[in-house]
Amino acid sequence: MSVQTITFEYEFVCPLPNGLHARPANCFEQVIVNFASDISVVNLNSNKKANGKSVLSLIGADIKKGDKCLVRIQGNDAKPAYDAIVEFIEHRMPDCDAALPEVVYGTNEVVLPPILEDAGVDVISGSPVVPGIGRGKAVFFEGLKLPESLDTGDFVDANEELNEVERAVSEFNSDIAANLSSGKATVIEREILDTHLSIANDVELLNEIRYLISEKGVSAGEAIVSAVEHFSKVLKMAKSKLVQERVLDLQDVYSQILKKIYHGKIDDSVKLESHSVCIAGNLTPSQFMSLDKEKLKGMVLSRAGNTSHTVILARSFGIPTLTGVGEVCLNIESGKEVIVDADLGIIVTEINEKVERYYALENRKQKAIAQKYAAFKEKPAITKDGSSIEVMANVATADEVKIAIANGAQGIGLFRTEILFMDRKEAPSEDEQFEEYRKAAENAKGNQVVIRTFDIGGDKPIGYLNLPKEENPFLGYRAVRIYREYENLFKDQLRAILRASVYGNLKLMIPMISCVEEVLWVKEKVKQVKEELDSESISYNSDIKLGIMVEVPAIAFIIPRVSKEVDFFSIGTNDLTQYLLAADRGNEKVKFLYNSNHPALLLLIKKIVDDARANGTWVGMCGEMAGKAENLPILLGLGLDEISMASPFIAGIKAECAGLDRALCEELVAKVLNCASVGQVEAVVAEQSHKDFPAVIEAGLVDLHVDCTDKAEIIKYTSDILCINGRTNYPLEIERDFWKREAAYSTGLGHGFAVPHCKSKRVKCHSICVFRLNKPIEWNAIDKKPVDVIIAMVIKDGENAGNSHMRIFSRLAKKILHEKFRNKLRALLSEREVVSFLYDQLGLTDI
Repeated sequence: MSVQTITFEYEFVCPLPNGLHARPANCFEQVIVNFASDISVVNLNSNKKANGKSVLSLIGADIKKGDKCLVRIQGNDAKPAYDAIVEFIEHRMPDCDAALPEVVYGTNEVVLPPILEDAGVDVISGSPVVPGIGRGKAVFFEGLKLPESLDTGDFVDANEELNEVERAVSEFNSDIAANLSSGKATVIEREILDTHLSIANDVELLNEIRYLISEKGVSAGEAIVSAVEHFSKVLKMAKSKLVQERVLDLQDVYSQILKKIYHGKIDDSVKLESHSVCIAGNLTPSQFMSLDKEKLKGMVLSRAGNTSHTVILARSFGIPTLTGVGEVCLNIESGKEVIVDADLGIIVTEINEKVERYYALENRKQKAIAQKYAAFKEKPAITKDGSSIEVMANVATADEVKIAIANGAQGIGLFRTEILFMDRKEAPSEDEQFEEYRKAAENAKGNQVVIRTFDIGGDKPIGYLNLPKEENPFLGYRAVRIYREYENLFKDQLRAILRASVYGNLKLMIPMISCVEEVLWVKEKVKQVKEELDSESISYNSDIKLGIMVEVPAIAFIIPRVSKEVDFFSIGTNDLTQYLLAADRGNEKVKFLYNSNHPALLLLIKKIVDDARANGTWVGMCGEMAGKAENLPILLGLGLDEISMASPFIAGIKAECAGLDRALCEELVAKVLNCASVGQVEAVVAEQSHKDFPAVIEAGLVDLHVDCTDKAEIIKYTSDILCINGRTNYPLEIERDFWKREAAYSTGLGHGFAVPHCKSKRVKCHSICVFRLNKPIEWNAIDKKPVDVIIAMVIKDGENAGNSHMRIFSRLAKKILHEKFRNKLRALLSEREVVSFLYDQLGLTDI
């Protein structure tokens, strides 16, 4: 007697605003995956049928909000499956459509400069993580490749191929599980990882792959490519943009699985033929390093954090980079010329005449700044009063060392070694490490290279070490804390560093030290390795210096004791700040607390420096705080011996240093250490910066041959000139402040003169710019005539600003009424004559 199959059906209307996309499909699959019954979902509007246990099949059904759907359940456990599905659809399904990672991509609000706004072109917004502007042809980092020379012969062993697929998928699952258990993934990253896990194990996709191998006799790779192409076409046919965007996820997942099957046979590097902008979901550090940096002009990544190692590498090479842009970039035509503006946070995909004009002005500004900084590359960093500070670079590869030295680095303050250990199946050998460190030492040309031993764990999990799952890995098993368990790995690295030390000036630095006992243990291991090398008659620098990172707050309170055991300290402000303030810099909810101007942090750094100095120990800084020009006055005043940063910032920091007085910086620090809040610190720093620029106008702010063609260009040019002359680091904000005033009333005073003016918190001091135009331009002046002379004023907004700009404006307005004044200003032949004339005529000494 046959057993009757039980069938249940349930109709519903899709309530999801974005339709049945990846996240709700994944949730639906999780509800039913353990039921034995066959479960299908039919889109009654389009008659598309999906396997309910396949995320890809569900997504491919293209179910949109308002579509009528039918769920059909057949099997012995159909009733409990039916109950679970009804409960999910009626009570939990609507909540599955909240805060998708896909939705946030490309939605960063950007206020475009007026010139670009007027250009009328569409832009894609993203999060800038490496500043700068790059232009080139769009090159997509392909997600799915087979080995070009894949040779399966005339016979394919189906069982072997099936086993390879199962093994690779299992390894991929383990990798995802390790990332999820690391505790570092954000909510968005966890959702992406969950989606990738579902795609890798999708029933329909795996069944198609198995069918092609078993029935069609193709290899595992051919089956995967064919199956992925099939499902990609299905997804691309969907009307929902969110569904279409899952193509990149599908290709990304199975690209990784292909690599696990074919190991080193798949070359996923991209050859750049010309100036290019690389667009990808994400890049591993090794993929980034494979790109030709001479031709790589920008990067656009869907998923990469500000502190990812690929972004850190991009920062070192000065490659403008945007992240969080999402799969909207799929709409960019491959090979099309685009502009990555990581200052504004946009990709410009349509380049017309006005866009060309805007970026011509930007290019002129950048060239002027680069030319100004170039003079400082070969010079030491010396203040106006003759005090010096060493300016070094943070790097992660030996090749970067050469670039850093060429950019003016006086050495390498931090050589991150983690890159050597990442993106591979096993740890690098001693010899492989030795070659990298030797090359770094030689590339430094006698300058010091501080090599930090591997900082693995926390946000840098390494699969082959099988580190345990932790609730809070940043406060757990990482860096020096894992060295005892992986002593052989640590000693291999020590051997490699010591062997390389005879080729240059290498120093050894240990991360995450929190007590003296850890230092003593490390010193014992260094001693043992030296004895081993002696017994093998291998040369090394027996006097190699040993230092530690100061990033755990506890160590800051025992500096005098630790000084007896080490040769130097390097303050790692990234971790020190988040540990001290209990604020994860990657957490959007609390990152506003992560601020290098927090009085508690400044007090702690001052204590570290003073205690180190009192004990005769060298102390530097290698965190992000060290590379920001606005922090330099405080860093000089704190008394650091050295600061280390990404190499593109070095020349600029040296130039800033030349304009500062260390004695005044020390006075500044004395004031900020008495502040109670971040706001008070910033106000004190802003007031001090005003004193560093006593002249309201100088020759660099005067241009007697300007070729701007309209008002918007003049206002941008004014802001750029202030930036070039070091009076602001925020030209775009200055530009916006000008436009706020222009919106209130016209600053065209007649007789061919315009006096744009504003107050701004973003200018370092009161400033006046004077321009004579080659051709008059329209300004909506009070006499309706075009203007050919611009006198632009920016007054520093603050307690002492008062009505300074109105006093100057009033004096100018009166002077402009006099023909003699106008004629004289138009007739002056040099910038210095203009400066002298205006000081005399406007009484600028009292401003």
